[in-house]
Amino acid sequence: MKRSPWFMTILLLFASSTATGSVLTVLTYHDVVANPAGDVYAISRSAFVAQMDYLQTQGYQPVSLAFLDKVMNKQASLPDKALLLTFDDGLKSYQEFIAPLLDIYGYPSVLSVVSGWVDGNNPPDEYKDKLISWSGLRELKNRPLIEIISHSHELHTNVQSNPQGNFAPAGVTRIYSPVTGTYETEIKFRQRVTADLKLTIERFRQELNISPIGITWPYGSYDNVLAGEANLLGMRFQLTLDDGPNSEANIPVLNRIMVMRDTEMDDFIADLRYEPLLSQTHRFTEISLDKFSGQPQAMQEKLLSSLLDNLQQTDINTVILSPFSADGKHAFFPNQEIKVAADILNRVTHQLRNRANIRHIYLHIPENIDVKRPEEFFTDMARLSWFNGVVLEGQKREHAEKIRKIVTYFHPKTKFGRYGENSDLSRFDFVLMSISASRSIEQMRRQLQEAKSLPTKLFIQVKAGNSDTAAIPLIVQTIRALGINDYGVALDKDFYTFDDELILKDRTANGMLAGTGG
Repeated sequence: MKRSPWFMTILLLFASSTATGSVLTVLTYHDVVANPAGDVYAISRSAFVAQMDYLQTQGYQPVSLAFLDKVMNKQASLPDKALLLTFDDGLKSYQEFIAPLLDIYGYPSVLSVVSGWVDGNNPPDEYKDKLISWSGLRELKNRPLIEIISHSHELHTNVQSNPQGNFAPAGVTRIYSPVTGTYETEIKFRQRVTADLKLTIERFRQELNISPIGITWPYGSYDNVLAGEANLLGMRFQLTLDDGPNSEANIPVLNRIMVMRDTEMDDFIADLRYEPLLSQTHRFTEISLDKFSGQPQAMQEKLLSSLLDNLQQTDINTVILSPFSADGKHAFFPNQEIKVAADILNRVTHQLRNRANIRHIYLHIPENIDVKRPEEFFTDMARLSWFNGVVLEGQKREHAEKIRKIVTYFHPKTKFGRYGENSDLSRFDFVLMSISASRSIEQMRRQLQEAKSLPTKLFIQVKAGNSDTAAIPLIVQTIRALGINDYGVALDKDFYTFDDELILKDRTANGMLAGTGG
């Protein structure tokens, strides 16, 4: 398969970093059992042993958090093929099988425990009688290769996140109260999460006579409110589920790779090499929420269900979503600046992730949003919904930087893109360009070749009317031949239609829309 220049550049950077010992790979496990059937987060004992054997024969060097402390203080450097082994939730399989096995290999490891669960406070039903007790943790604490950190006290749960009744991680969600019809304020949110972090520290001190030096964020979800409070309380190591290798520069916030039941050995090896990340491509479309304006909830749900059903029949993994009406005068999230057409943004983003399996949700912020207090306005947008990307259009540098600062406070790993060419493109993760399917292939090729010289990653959107659909396979071939891997096709079709004969359900059209045709 032909690789794009961008792919090869990143691959060389990863290889160079690994060769100089500046990359740390962090693996995370949950349960390791004889038969993991029925639990996607568990792996078999035989698979775990095979993985540890592979790490040993390939020269991986497991390290501890104590060693990473030295790295942060410039007292040590990461070794070649540095690795951190982490185990979440505090399950008995760690005490009974994993820790004794890792002793044989001489591998250090990190165990993350939910102190509230150990106290017996609402552990998941599937963990009944499977959690290590405080006495068991005290025994583990005395083993030199084991470090125990917090997984929160009671944040490893979900809370209501919108009026429609969705639930999301408690550590980052501003709770919606159906009684009052309001969302948790930032003050109340900070008080709630800080109280939880203080309580987990207190329980560690009481039961283990230690203060946790780190915390594993439940579900990998965190923001800078949460991270800042944890750091102030001495939990400087913060384990996430963000993508990518760790350099010395990003320690103590650590990205991790999750090993699950369906992780075959080939997958395990590919994950260690970051191949899924390097080969990741975006197949995208843009979605407007204008149809939700003024609609009763029953119709909103019908529209959303149709949207999700139609997206599921494509290979789209990225949605660019506008949280504003086309005229910029209404928003689809609660705020104090402009009228709310419908409180639907949180619901839509939640369902896109969980029902349509959309991995990337990017919010489109056009230039025509005129508000008197942009800090408060974009804070409301960022704190009340989940997304992992923003596409800016037309904002001047000062305004764009203000939005970037606000958004990354609540979504630290947000990707930022720019619509169209701009002198500031080097400051963005990608640029999104539209090309018309009505142009000749030669004209299109010249435009794309010029765009490839831009100093950032390129997303291409093909704008196509009904009369242009026959040309899309050739257009997709042209895009691919130029080494551009991230693209979408905007057909003049309605994702919200209820028509069973919708073109999106035709396999040929599906391939064109998803970028798989040709």
